[in-house]
Amino acid sequence: MPFCSKCGFKVQDGEIFCEICGNRIRTNTERTARQSSDSSRLSKPGKIYEGNRHTCLHCGEIINSFATLCPSCGAEIRDTESSRALEKFYNDLQRARDDKAKISLIRTFPIPNSREDICEFMYLAASNFDAKLYIANRDGDSLHAAWYSQIEKCYHKAVHFPGGTEKDIIMKLYGQIQEKVKQAESNKSAAAAAPWILIAAGIALTVTKVKYLSYAGVIMLIIGIALACVQSDNKKEEKAKKAAQDGTLPIQRSMPKNQQEEGFSSWGAGKKTGWVVLNLYTLGIPALMRRKKK
Repeated sequence: MPFCSKCGFKVQDGEIFCEICGNRIRTNTERTARQSSDSSRLSKPGKIYEGNRHTCLHCGEIINSFATLCPSCGAEIRDTESSRALEKFYNDLQRARDDKAKISLIRTFPIPNSREDICEFMYLAASNFDAKLYIANRDGDSLHAAWYSQIEKCYHKAVHFPGGTEKDIIMKLYGQIQEKVKQAESNKSAAAAAPWILIAAGIALTVTKVKYLSYAGVIMLIIGIALACVQSDNKKEEKAKKAAQDGTLPIQRSMPKNQQEEGFSSWGAGKKTGWVVLNLYTLGIPALMRRKKK
């Protein structure tokens, strides 16, 4: 005979409820079925689900990683965390102490996926990018080179967007930046060729029979040589800075006398220019005047 599990009263066989408290009496069949279900649940391995599944708020379609639009309804996927990441990135950039830390922050920042966030980041990158400094330090890991690499990433993401205001803004900003880069490249090429053009023109005018043109040729020759010396020194400084950044050569502002270079190659731009001008005046001008008198 079974007993009530609540009050302990002995009930008759076949009774479903206790006569005293009214508690339901579990039969042997129910007890056996429950035990078998518990044992089967313990014997079977369970499934553990990890991670988050992103679905579209409009249609419920599952969204893949880095998706900017829903593949079913075309709704834009905008993540509030990316907007917070942009704000945090800007604050970290303002607190960075040196260019090395800023370069690391810029290069490691992941480009957002939504059009509005990309457009906002594009504005930030374009306002901090200087085409002249980028071209001047293209070979090194400069701050403006880091901004330019992120600008390229924004452009390549925006290419896959459907038409819209944000895409037009990104394309317009990218076109303006490319024009500035091309202009800076042409200016740098012209500046590099200017000394040699002046030297060639100065030599051509010096040998003419016209007196004033000969004097003008000497002046152009002096200016061209001076500019060439300055450019040569600037290239050496850029190479030294790049080597110092790579860790292959430390920048040494002062060296022991026994280790210093000697001769014309060790002179600065001013000393080289003065030496060239002195020789031109002491040798070229008197010879030119004697030729004119004859």
